Amino acid sequence: MPPGPAHKICHLINDIISRVYPSHCHLIDDKYPGGPDFDGAQNLRAFSACAAFTRTPYALVNRRPAHPHCFPSFTREGAPAVLTTTGSNQGHPALRGGSLSGPNHSARHVDKTVLLLREAGLPLVVMIDCSHANSARKPDQQVQVASATAAQVGAGQRAIIGVMIESNIVGGRQHHKEGQKLVHGQSMTDGSLAFAGTVPVLENLARAATARRSLAAQA
Repeated sequence: MPPGPAHKICHLINDIISRVYPSHCHLIDDKYPGGPDFDGAQNLRAFSACAAFTRTPYALVNRRPAHPHCFPSFTREGAPAVLTTTGSNQGHPALRGGSLSGPNHSARHVDKTVLLLREAGLPLVVMIDCSHANSARKPDQQVQVASATAAQVGAGQRAIIGVMIESNIVGGRQHHKEGQKLVHGQSMTDGSLAFAGTVPVLENLARAATARRSLAAQA
């Protein structure tokens, strides 16, 4: 069977890892050929947290990696099979806001999440999703969310380990229309921040991380 999109993406992730860059995938469904390859190619795995912890159907898929489990899937050849995982305790919540509860990236929400993690005896690590409900699904509004997050990091918040930003070469999103050529580098799913707008966001976060390290050194 010739390699499909999932296998090609997996090879890309492995190439990125070989260059000593971390890789993160947020999988919604693990029942597809190449799924096991993804599990072996991820440095980071998160589950979404809407309000406190998500109650969406996707929650089951994102919580499962923490525990050994069996599930129906497919082999690399496309044949149906029952696969078994060993589980991993390296997952963490990603605060992405909720359609009813609204944004949850503020210092108050992060502190509440850290409290819940501490009470559960889990690592005190949190990722901030700058997209989805935290930005009202407005790509350019991710800049404000990232800026507010950088302020927390710069003030010394150690629990925030990173952010998720919807970014692409071209900003916005596009729809597939019969006979119409697609714009190269523009998302067809979630609206994205243009690469040119992403760079200053990352630079600001880097400055915040440097400030946090300086505070830690002075303590």
